[in-house]
This record gives sequence, C-alpha cells and structure tokens, in this order.
Amino acid sequence: MCFSRYVCLSVTAVLSAAVPAFGQTCSEPASAGVNVCSPGQGENVTPPVTFIAAGTGASGSVNHLELWIDGTKIGNYSGSTMDASVAEAVGSHTATVIEVDSKGDYVKSAPVTYAVGETSGGCTAPSSPGVSVCEPAQGSAVASPVKFDAAGTGASGAVNHLELWIDGTKIGNYSGDSMDTNVTVATGSHAAQVVEVDSEGDFAKSPVVDFTVSTTAAVAWLYAGNQEADGYEPPPPQLSYAPIQANGNTGSAGSVNLPEYVEFKMAANGSYLFVPFSDEIDAFSIQANGSLKQAAITKGGAQYVYPDRTGKTLYEANPTSLAAYSIGANGSLTLVNKVSADFPTFEANLSFTANNAYAYSTYCNNGNSPVFYGFSRASNGALTEFNPQVTLPAAPSGMDYCPFGAATPDSSHVVIALDEYDKSNQQFVQSQLAVYTIESNGTLKTANTSSSMPTLASNAGAYAFDPTGTWLAMGTGDGLNIYKFSDGTLTFTDSVSLYTGVVQLSWDKSGHVYVVGQTCCGGTAVYNVSSEGKLTPAPDDGTYGGGLGGGLIWAVQSAP
Repeated sequence: MCFSRYVCLSVTAVLSAAVPAFGQTCSEPASAGVNVCSPGQGENVTPPVTFIAAGTGASGSVNHLELWIDGTKIGNYSGSTMDASVAEAVGSHTATVIEVDSKGDYVKSAPVTYAVGETSGGCTAPSSPGVSVCEPAQGSAVASPVKFDAAGTGASGAVNHLELWIDGTKIGNYSGDSMDTNVTVATGSHAAQVVEVDSEGDFAKSPVVDFTVSTTAAVAWLYAGNQEADGYEPPPPQLSYAPIQANGNTGSAGSVNLPEYVEFKMAANGSYLFVPFSDEIDAFSIQANGSLKQAAITKGGAQYVYPDRTGKTLYEANPTSLAAYSIGANGSLTLVNKVSADFPTFEANLSFTANNAYAYSTYCNNGNSPVFYGFSRASNGALTEFNPQVTLPAAPSGMDYCPFGAATPDSSHVVIALDEYDKSNQQFVQSQLAVYTIESNGTLKTANTSSSMPTLASNAGAYAFDPTGTWLAMGTGDGLNIYKFSDGTLTFTDSVSLYTGVVQLSWDKSGHVYVVGQTCCGGTAVYNVSSEGKLTPAPDDGTYGGGLGGGLIWAVQSAP
C-alpha cells in the first residue's frame, strides 16, 4: 500500500479485530461507573497487557481513572478514558479501574480476572460457578459477524452446555464448558449473555455484555514497512498500520520508526508482529487499537519468517537453513532447532497443514531440477526434513512441469502450482493446479492429469487458501483467480485482470484477500470475496481494482 508518493509499503499483517476500532476507546457507561474493555474477563493475554477503559462520573465530570492490579495501585490516567500497557508476570491477576470525579467521589469497575502467559489462548473459565465472556469485550465496537468466546464453571456439576442469548433471544446451545463461535448481528447496540447449564440441570449466567456492531469498526489491521524507492528521497524507515473495515475500506494510518528499511517477509501471530532485518528479528506487540509497541529483539537475521498455525512457533528461513523458534513473553524467540536445507529461495512460501503435522514448499529453477520440500513438525515446533516423494503428472507434449509453492487447505491435501515450461523455446507458457493427498507418513500422491487440472492463462504467482480452507486465491502473471475447494477438487468461481503479476497474497478472517504486484509503486489491492466466490474491489479506492503495484513485502494475519 502506498500511503504517500514516496512510501510503498511492505504489507506484513492484517489483524482481524474483535477490538475497539482504530482511534477509538471503549464506550463510557450510561450511568456512573467504569467499562473495562481490555483485558476481557477470563482472557488469556501476553505481556505487556493492554488496559482500555472509560468512566462516567459519580457526581461530576471524571477527573482521572486509577488502575489497580492485585491490590496495588499502578497509576492515575487523566480524563475519562485510559489506554495503557503494563508489563506483568506470568500468572493469574485481577484488575480494577476506579473513576474519580471532580468532586472527589468515586466508583469502581467490576473486577476483571485474566491470565498472563507466554502466548495468548482461549477463554479461561472462572474458579467459581459462572461464565467468563472473553469476546466481545464490554462496551466494545465490533464488526459483524461477531466473535463470541466464553467458558463456564458448573453450578452443581460438570458443564453440559453453554447458551448464547443476544437481546433476549436465544441464539443456540454449545456443547461442553466453552464456546468459540461467530454470529451475524445487525448494526447497532446489543446486549449478550451466556448461560452455563450443568449436568444437574442447574445454571449460572454471565454478566450482560453490551457491545455495538459498526460498519466502520476494524475487522483487520494492515501492517506495512516502507522501502527505499529509486529516484526519490525516501522518508526514514517506518512501519505503518491501518484498520480494514468490513467492506475492505482502509482507515486512518499510524506508524512507528524502524532501525532500517524492511527488505524481507514479515509475519504476525495475532499478538506480535515480527520484522526480520539483516542481523536481527524485531518483535512488536500488537495493541488493542491496532497500534504497535516495540517488544523483544532477537539477534540473528532472516530473509523470511513464517508462523505456524498455532502462532506459538516462528520459522526463520535463509538460503541454507530453516530454524524453529518458540515465541515467548514479550515476543522473545528461543531456538528450538535448525534444519540444513539447500534451497535457493522460500519466496514460494512455507505452508503448514491445518493440524500442524507437516509443512510443504516447492521450487524449480527455470524448468530445471524440481525440488519438493517436506517437513514434519514435533509438538515443540521442531522440524525434521523428509522426502515427500512427489510424482509429477505427465506434462503435455514438448513441456516440462516446474512446481512453484504450495498451499494447504486442511490436514489432508496440498495444492501445488505447476508451471508449464516450453522446452524448445525455453520459456514458461501457462500453469496448472495439482491437488495432492497427504498420506499418513506425509508423502504426497495425486491422480490428477494434464487434462483434469485447472489451467491458468499465464504463469502462477503467489497463492494461498483462506482460513477456512474453502477458497483458494491464485495470483497469476496478469490477474487474480478464485477457486472453491471441496472434496479434493478445485472449481473456478471468478477472476479479475491486473496490469502486473501478483507476487504477494494473503487473507484475513473476514473474507478479504490482499495482493501486491511486482512493480513499484501502485499499492496493495484489497478485494472482498463473497460467499459465492465472487471478487469485488474495496469501494473507497477506485485504483484498487487495477492499480496494483509492488516493491513490497508483506503478510496478513487476523486478530484474536
């Protein structure tokens, strides 16, 4: 994305947001009191912990808010709102925010209990009978569909199921003691409550959670690093961020300074943004409003970094090795293992299966010596390379197949783009898409033939599946194609033409696909993908549909 004539950005992450919209704090309560929007009740968080709250005066205007954690006062925050980050030890904590008004009177918020860990996770059930609702946060502004994340503790027995109620209407039952679901909710103000029903038939209700569904609330965050541009005096190295709305529009941007220009692939895991440089990997903590704060710095440079599907492991790719790092507190990286792998590039991406058991990639140098990479992943994130034993389908007469990249929709399949290489003219002419089945030992098999595979009119570019594994976005030399994946088969649904090839591509969790081209300096194209697989450009910028440009490095990550 280009935020100015001179700043073409390396888009690295889109963080889908169940958090207050960019530039917003949470809503003040209608009567005297305090809404604490972050952290959520029972939420698992990583340090530093972000506290977002808003208060209404008891008998006058709010003078300041006070933050208390585990009975210790942390500080005063002038005015009726606060947005602060606090470094905390791993473990369970309880926070209270107190509003003090101009007349000296005060009102306390309800206590918020949360767990600080090395990585963020699901909702934590309360220690006594009841329900913790972690998402949406109290008083937050969110986009539809709304994520509901809750966990319960039985009143007089084991939890049988949870019930979700919105505005007095029961939405559904969810078996077990936890729920994590997305619900389409109309624009406007709403009240939700989760009820736990135990094995004895007794029940306990959560506190009512008030939230607002807004069409302008951020559903994702776009992070991008600028690069030096030929012929211009570039600005200082920066990392910019901007919210993405439900219709794909981009909101106002902010930025943080960097030690040098971004030259390599960045990645996000939902809690941290990782930026590789020549001699270090910088972690930035992603705040509740999408902004960034410098976190840990790990020495040792990388060309490309990839998180696995758990978000707990980061993989550092260089021309001769692939290293696995566990992600700890404050985004610190601890080496798990390093695999020597003689690959010339990982621009083709490293794609993990849905169960994180395997990762795959492929490469081919101008029609010569196809290489297939297979890695098995241990529970601690360590990788072991193995031969996936890939057999290519028979190519059309006079052609060779040259594999490029890999994309995994689930735990049982891998899609590999096969560029057709004209041996007599020594050039690529078009590409086809092969679907491979993953055997129990990780090896790959296919029954595809040249006549049964989808064919692209030009060479393959970057490609990836959406988070559900339903839609494949396929970049080409001159456009973008969408395919539906079902029962091991790809079915074409739509395409758009672009004036340049797609070299970077990713998705968020709200049906947006982000693409970047290979020539500087047009920007990032954002497309909405409908439930039928149809493409429409984001409405706020007419250049998105064809104004694709590059010189950029990026990735996209949806938020918790």
